[in-house]
Amino acid sequence: MVPRKHVLRAVIAAGMLAAGLVPAVAAADTPAPDGRAQVAASTFVSRISGPDRYSTAASISAFLFDPGASRPSAVYVATGENYADAIAAGPAAANDRVPLLLVTKNSVPQATREALASLRPQEIRALGGTAAIADSVLAELGVYTDGIVYRYNGADRYETAVILMQDQFGPGEENANDTMWIAAGNDFADAMIAGGIASFWNDPMLLVPPDGPLPGSVASFLDALRPVDIIIVGSTAQVSPAIEAQLRGFAAERLIRIGDPDLYTRNVAAYDVYPVGPSSVSNAIITTGLNWPDGLGGTVLAGFPPRGPLFLVPGTCIPPVVAVRLFAEGIGYLSENPNDILYILGGPAAVSPAVEQGAIC
Repeated sequence: MVPRKHVLRAVIAAGMLAAGLVPAVAAADTPAPDGRAQVAASTFVSRISGPDRYSTAASISAFLFDPGASRPSAVYVATGENYADAIAAGPAAANDRVPLLLVTKNSVPQATREALASLRPQEIRALGGTAAIADSVLAELGVYTDGIVYRYNGADRYETAVILMQDQFGPGEENANDTMWIAAGNDFADAMIAGGIASFWNDPMLLVPPDGPLPGSVASFLDALRPVDIIIVGSTAQVSPAIEAQLRGFAAERLIRIGDPDLYTRNVAAYDVYPVGPSSVSNAIITTGLNWPDGLGGTVLAGFPPRGPLFLVPGTCIPPVVAVRLFAEGIGYLSENPNDILYILGGPAAVSPAVEQGAIC
């Protein structure tokens, strides 16, 4: 029987050649360690998933934090019934090097309870008002910490993100940054891209409405921060020219729009604003771009050492533009280093086994 790694290498090479792409580099003749699937060269796949979004978030937390290690300074908790608060929490949690877990409005799922019991965080930071997480849930969360449980609570998703970013990246903060990433608050895919790259670079991100006046909370924060670069992820269909014009007034130097009509091309282009050389990346993360639950924790994972860019796929295959960035010799992030790992977030219903095997769209 042909070793599985050779079969998978052939799948990648054939797919990239068929798409007119540069084929992946050759692999060494050694078996895949730990039974992990091999995608290209010596890149191995590690799938992080659970039976539902709450379990997947808990699994990511368990991957990042050894239960026997020191207690994290905090845990961020957001509703798993919407994406906006959790995505905004990603860069803050990555900056703090603490996990993100999910709850429902009225309950703490079993997977989250078990994760909190294992972590024993020094405090718990909840995202959103009582419409997102009930007071009774905060009371239940208090059982798992001997510190405080408090809310980042704005009038809407835009102000909640502002309050969170002010706490982590505001003027005068030690880790204040020169770049602000922006995405539409009603578009989960671009928000996940922006959240992932903000975490990767230890930058803040904000959400904006697709059109109309910029929320006062966003305008006030940007006016105080005056970031050197403001970078919009999304085409004019996601973030209107009117919003762009308002944002431009707050950029000290550049306003950049990553606005290709194709979602996956935008995803790759986001990592080209400040080029990331292959030698500086040893991991990458893939999740579905068709839905948001599994990707919420990916925005945190992208910023944890050794870090890794977060890429979206349509579920059953890898878009050519993403495949090139992952696997192509010379510019791909994942190549011959046996420590290179491609993390897949979500079960096979979200990201199919064909992706593990390197299927090109």
